[in-house]
Amino acid sequence: MIFQATNTLSWRLLERLTGCQGSPCKARKFEAKIANETVFSGGQDITYVCRSAQCAGLDPNYGCQKASDNTYGCRFRFEITLSQEAANRQAAATAKLDVVTENKEQY
Repeated sequence: MIFQATNTLSWRLLERLTGCQGSPCKARKFEAKIANETVFSGGQDITYVCRSAQCAGLDPNYGCQKASDNTYGCRFRFEITLSQEAANRQAAATAKLDVVTENKEQY
């Protein structure tokens, strides 16, 4: 995922993944979909989100790039742990997908 790099955005994303607390967060929802099938969502499916520099932060392999509109975009990475049920759903949904290669990167 590529996000505009701000500390506020990064930590808000992490809060959404784990399930927010407090009234402003009740309407927020995070879902990972593959072929329009929800394979996991925030709350019970995501059991851990890393917030330390060892496993979260700006992606050192890509850094930040200046966009044509004179803004910067950065890749932010973080590790998550899924419940066994969510991991099984993701494995089943991705088992038959092809690997796509574009510009020397695989997706």
